[in-house]
Amino acid sequence: MKAKWGFIIVVLSIFFSLKLLAVEEYCGTTSGSSAPYIPTNGNIKVYVIFAQFKDDPQIDNNGWAKNDYPGWANTFVNPSTGGSYPWDNLSHYFNEMSNGTFQVIGDVYDDLVITDYNQSYYSSIGQVNREIILKVDPYVNFAEYDNLNGNSPGSDGIVDFIYIIYRNATSSHWYYTGIARLQVSSTIDVDGKQIINTSTGVGGGVQQRGGYNGRDYTLYVAAHEMGHYLLGGNHIQNVSNLALMTGGPVWNASRGMHSWERQKLGWINYTDKSTDGSVTMSDYMTADQVYRVPISSSEYFLIENRKR
Repeated sequence: MKAKWGFIIVVLSIFFSLKLLAVEEYCGTTSGSSAPYIPTNGNIKVYVIFAQFKDDPQIDNNGWAKNDYPGWANTFVNPSTGGSYPWDNLSHYFNEMSNGTFQVIGDVYDDLVITDYNQSYYSSIGQVNREIILKVDPYVNFAEYDNLNGNSPGSDGIVDFIYIIYRNATSSHWYYTGIARLQVSSTIDVDGKQIINTSTGVGGGVQQRGGYNGRDYTLYVAAHEMGHYLLGGNHIQNVSNLALMTGGPVWNASRGMHSWERQKLGWINYTDKSTDGSVTMSDYMTADQVYRVPISSSEYFLIENRKR
């Protein structure tokens, strides 16, 4: 694509200031201490549990049938680095966005976990999560998931990251689609490690709902919430579906992260352009080509050419 810079800027009008705004309409994550909370390069190993309430209503949706373990669950995350990545898999997503710098690997509990009681029985989502974890504990060695000490490799005695993905849940337990914390009411001792109750801020993993919408929906909610561990509790406003951390409904997040997000994490670099001229731009998602055009000392345009 060859065009004059002035024309590109008028047409795209993708504007970024240095200030990010938070919105909590669909994602419940709020700011905690300074991000990143996990390393932005290397590996993070997660554990994934698919769960359902006993009285989950039947919903006509082919994404995840009631009382069934989702057919796409076993390939939701890769167990190790290298090899092939299934399309729309959490490992594949972050491998692509980071150019192999950041690897999300993990394991999935290979059965659907159904709560003992109806939703109305539980006083909090932490109570539900606790029950779910205790149900799978006899079959999982949680010691395998303590590989970080804060945002550095190591061990601190705390299980790093658990996803609990619910097929459905009503707003009586949470108003959000997902949140970048794991509430378990109180600390759980497992396999010589601890699963810490995180009632505020970011930590412990992710709890999310709406899995009946299917694999893609679930993946992008999961990726968005992990994005909070990398980029912090805020959201990026006014970018529609061009960013992972968009402030809109998280399930319409773009198939790729915005260049601002990737550059902030050290995964790509900008090419600065401050003079008039013509350029030919390759596809951003395959070539990582991004031009930064300053318009003041603190504001700039980022120019991406997205073909997919």
